[in-house]
Amino acid sequence: MIVEDHFLTSTGIRILLNEIIDESEIYEAISFEGALETCASHKLDLIILDIDIPGGADADMIPQLRRIQPEVKILVCTGFDEKKYALEYIAAGASGFVSKSSERPKMRLAIETVLENKRYVSDVIQQRFLEEIYQKTNESAVSSEVSRLSTREEEIMKLILDGKWRKEIASLLRISPNTVSTYKSRIFEKMKVSTVITQVEIRNRSVKVERRLYHGASRWMVTPFECMAVNSSRWPFGP
Repeated sequence: MIVEDHFLTSTGIRILLNEIIDESEIYEAISFEGALETCASHKLDLIILDIDIPGGADADMIPQLRRIQPEVKILVCTGFDEKKYALEYIAAGASGFVSKSSERPKMRLAIETVLENKRYVSDVIQQRFLEEIYQKTNESAVSSEVSRLSTREEEIMKLILDGKWRKEIASLLRISPNTVSTYKSRIFEKMKVSTVITQVEIRNRSVKVERRLYHGASRWMVTPFECMAVNSSRWPFGP
């Protein structure tokens, strides 16, 4: 199902899905209410969700959809800044997060990755996951985890933290991009990245909101979030 209220965008996604999945049956919804209705009446394999849709409820949309179909893959596809929103939606249970500005091969890779029951985020967000280790974990714990890495894995981790892309790393080390992806998966596993991702804690794993009265008017305020563990059963990331 495509949940998107812009015709040109949904048409482009539909074309891409038809290329990836033979004889696919594609439903569309232009509002979150419509998405819930379709989710309740049809068995779905994949939901491609724009978070800026009529009736949307931010990251809380993910658990709402999963309460209806727990096993469905949910790929967030949005024009919002992935650096600001990807971690929140992945923590809420999304299978992947991809920017609408991504080039066609990246968009295709994102769809194929989540259909393989893996998580997808861009190289930029994978780098942020590693940075979280140093920001959210004490130094002694980090030293312990780093000591478990091989010389090559440590070398690749440093290049990732330096902002190098997969193909850049492959070129610098004279190895294939696929080999880099394999090393990255090992690094994430050994560094236990899935236990240090920042997750917004709210009621039912969504943003906790407090409604307060201010001079007789309603004001919505988001409370501070905490670090929570993320279920690692659906990792590692795609390439």
